[in-house]
Amino acid sequence: MDHTATTVASPAMEQRHHRLSQLSRHIGGSAVPKADHGGVRSADVQGANAGAPRFVAPSEDRTNQVMRANHIARALPKTELHLHLDGSIPPSFICRAARRRGIELPAEPHLPAYIDELRAADAAQRPGDGQKTMEAGKNWGIFDWMCQFLQTEWELEEGTKALMQSLAEDNVFYAEVRFCPELHTLEGLGLDQIVAAVCRGLAAGCAATGSAIRGGVIVCCLRSFAPEHSLEHAQLAHRFLGKGVLGFDVAGDEHYMLSIHEEAFKYCSAHGVPCTAHGGEVMAESDPTAMLANLELALDLGGQKLMMPKRLLP
Repeated sequence: MDHTATTVASPAMEQRHHRLSQLSRHIGGSAVPKADHGGVRSADVQGANAGAPRFVAPSEDRTNQVMRANHIARALPKTELHLHLDGSIPPSFICRAARRRGIELPAEPHLPAYIDELRAADAAQRPGDGQKTMEAGKNWGIFDWMCQFLQTEWELEEGTKALMQSLAEDNVFYAEVRFCPELHTLEGLGLDQIVAAVCRGLAAGCAATGSAIRGGVIVCCLRSFAPEHSLEHAQLAHRFLGKGVLGFDVAGDEHYMLSIHEEAFKYCSAHGVPCTAHGGEVMAESDPTAMLANLELALDLGGQKLMMPKRLLP
């Protein structure tokens, strides 16, 4: 929804503005926010920018509105509960890894815009709503591009460390970093080596911030891969549980039914591995029957919490 067109201030909006103005003064709202470090995280200050006019006085110009929204968003303590490692590594790290690999990229200040162009081009090639957007046994192209910089132990460890430090700079105090180890085996690393490297990087990043941030790793399988793949990754999550790993998840194109990976979830349930699974909210409108089948399976497997898309709620 585009909030930039909002011009009428209701009493509720005025009351909310008053509360946020007080918060802004408390955290130093007149200060200029530090420069955005960029990145392709799904939850960064750009999300705050989109709704900025709702947080500021109507008399302020657009530049001040954005600056104030940025400052508020950065200063508030935050959590990241759905953070893809291969979609979130900072531009500064990508540039370092690219130099080591001899890959030519735009200068760091221009890298986020370049990645946005790649992401848009990748999305434009996908089928429309109601169809699978990921071929069986494959991943989305933009993530494959990012994963080329996460294929060695050094890259996995340093990339995760850089991510945690970047999050702490944005006042994130807790983060769950999710990734699929299978995608990082292109240069010969084993699955256990990969998970161990990411766990080391996460611990190092937390330590480098003086424990300003903490968190853990969620091992993912891909929905578009075979059942053997998901079971192997569920077992992998079990081996590292309590050693940096928090649980198991299934990621990727949600048009692939959850039942494909039923054995993996049963394994986790039997071995005490916490799980999270997207039940198919993408199919809420295109295929409600399939979505309900996913939800029923999740409940049968012991699911305890359910979040429904707003458009399905009364």
